[in-house]
Formats: sequence, C-alpha cells, structure tokens
Amino acid sequence: MIKIAICDDESFYREQFLKIVTANFDCVEINLYDCGEDLLSVEELDFDIIILDIEMSGINGVDVATRLKEKKCRTLVIFITSHIDCITQAMQTAPFQYILKPFDNQSIVDQVKRAIEKIKKQKNQIVVRWKGFESFVNVGDVEYIEYNSRKVKIHCTDNNIQLSVGRMDEINNKLIEYDFIRVHNSFIVNLKSIDKINANLIYLNSGEIIQISKRNLKDVKEKFRIFISGVVIC
Repeated sequence: MIKIAICDDESFYREQFLKIVTANFDCVEINLYDCGEDLLSVEELDFDIIILDIEMSGINGVDVATRLKEKKCRTLVIFITSHIDCITQAMQTAPFQYILKPFDNQSIVDQVKRAIEKIKKQKNQIVVRWKGFESFVNVGDVEYIEYNSRKVKIHCTDNNIQLSVGRMDEINNKLIEYDFIRVHNSFIVNLKSIDKINANLIYLNSGEIIQISKRNLKDVKEKFRIFISGVVIC
C-alpha cells in the first residue's frame, strides 16, 4: 500500500488530484489536507508521497517541506505551483518534482507513477547511513546482518561489508517479509543464503557459520524447514 497525502488550500485542486490518482492507481491510501498546519500535525508522518501546493495561506508548501526534512521524513514531495518563480526557493528542500498549474491530468499521472516506482524500489532496499553519508543496498544482495560494537554490519553476497547505524529490531521488521529471520540478538540471516542447519549452527552458502541462540533455535529450524519445502511463509 502506497500512502499519499494531498495538501492544497483550494478544494477544487484537492478533489481533482484525488479523482486523478484514484482513477489511475490501485493499492493507494489517500489523505486530504487543506493547510500545511493540519498536515504537519499528523502524529505519524509516514506518507510515501506528498502532493503539496507551494502557495497556501498560513504555512506555505516550502516551509512544510523544510519541516518534513528536519523531521528526517523520507517522503517524496511533488510541488504544485502557479508561478514558476516559486520553484527556485522550493529547490532548497530537494523535492521529487514540480507541476505547474493549470495542469493536465496526464502530468499528474506521469509524476505519481514515477514516484511510486521509486518508492517500490526503495522498499526493496536497506538504507545505509554512515558518517553523514547515505546509500542503499538491495535486499536480495544481503546474506546476513550482524550487530557488533554498536555498529550494524551488512554482509553482502559479493563479500562486501557495509557499515551502518540502526536498530536491529527495525531492520528485522523490514526484512521479515523478504525471507529473513532473526537467529540471534546480533544476527539476521537471509533464508536463501542458508546451506544447512546442524545442531545450533547455521552454515551459509558462503562458508560462514552463525550460531543460533537457544531461544530462537526451534523457530529458526521450523521456518527453514518450511522455506525449503517451498511453502510461503506469512
């Protein structure tokens, strides 16, 4: 499900955006806001995409986007504006795209489609943050993840190791739908990378050996058995 917020102080445009997006995209959840204050008051700003008018009464769209950036929101912002000279100021917030009013329906469809494709790609990636820099690792390239000395170590199938900051619980929650399993407080393993399990040890295809905690042993063995049998794990 892709979560989209539409924020414009003109009801005509809000309804137009809603009509266009719902008519052209499935599996989207859309929320409407008539001012920036209402949008920013949302407790969990977990929108994937925000269609945001720049020129609004009260707090304007640029200020809304700036505050979202300060909150570390990874939302893709599509700015809507009637005046091209507003774009220069808006560029400081690194938006995804701009659309000028009056707009044609296809321009909305095209930009929302591009944004959804980018969101889906990001959902299949792990964000790597280290020493002020940010990059991405494809989930399919990850063999296992280790937490050691307050650092997250992402071990990839090409023997590359990426260092990152982060919490193992959050990483585990993201990866569980991609056939990863928490085998120890300090290890999350890709089921596809397991060669065999013997006693309380996991033997990976790369030759690495990882110990399973006593608490997780039964669950790990059962999920691996289900995985190799070809049954989908929910």
